[in-house]
Amino acid sequence: MKQYVYLLSCEHSGSTLLSFVLGAHPLISTVGEIAGYTHYSNYKCSCGFTFYECPFWQQVLKEMSREGFSFDLSDFGINISPYLYGKPYFYRLYHHVFYNQQLEFLKNRFFEIFFPSFYRDLILRVKKNFILANVISQIQKKPIFFDSTKDHFRLKLLKQISSVPVKVIHLVRDGKAVVGSMIKREGYSPHKAINTWIKKNETIERLKKNYFSESDWFFLRYEDLCNNTSLILSDLSNFLGVDSSFNLSSFDKSKFHVIGNTMRLSFDGTIRKPSVPSLETEVENLFVLNKRAMSLYRKYGYV
Repeated sequence: MKQYVYLLSCEHSGSTLLSFVLGAHPLISTVGEIAGYTHYSNYKCSCGFTFYECPFWQQVLKEMSREGFSFDLSDFGINISPYLYGKPYFYRLYHHVFYNQQLEFLKNRFFEIFFPSFYRDLILRVKKNFILANVISQIQKKPIFFDSTKDHFRLKLLKQISSVPVKVIHLVRDGKAVVGSMIKREGYSPHKAINTWIKKNETIERLKKNYFSESDWFFLRYEDLCNNTSLILSDLSNFLGVDSSFNLSSFDKSKFHVIGNTMRLSFDGTIRKPSVPSLETEVENLFVLNKRAMSLYRKYGYV
């Protein structure tokens, strides 16, 4: 593996589609959300088989064993949720990204010094994540690994331990469409859905400011990917340092092993135009009257 490319986005923003698109390149390896889920007992890979039936994941299991890891296909052992630990609300502080770089530095050092076992466990899990990505990259014989897990905290630690360059794709989708999806599919209240979209993107903006340069960051709107696919793929190719030979015209899903939402089982290689977001009047008003939401909405070019 020569490069680790990480996706940051709010949920319901098109990460599964982007995994298929990038995975269609002969130099880009991916399994989508490598750490997005924790229990895979009956989970179906995008190829249609469960992990225990899929030859690809059986090969991953063997190669991870050769790397010296006890690896379980039902749980990869790379979850870094603060809820794994005894005081989740306290450990959630470590996951928070401060806007001020000095505060961010002090917070990191505080946990490293006063909670060394907690810190060591996080680093071990992220190192296992990195080795798993490298194993998958070698099996697929593609030097660039794309990870659509979306967890900002994991990205920060991956950048810290990675032996290869780490680049970021920040994927956004019309906030109204995302809010509508969260209300419909997740059962979120309008307030929770709007605040989730705001907080996720504000955190991503702080992470960029504190940890990444412009040259390692690519901003991508889901609507542009769908409406101007050739142009966006050309720009992405330049960002990743590859040619633009994405092959979706002869799409063969059996060659993909993507972890993600239910789209992983239905995608046929066709990139469809996004629908125009439609919210109930009450929800629309809540969004429009929220100053933080509209500030991001303008920043991302939706107004």
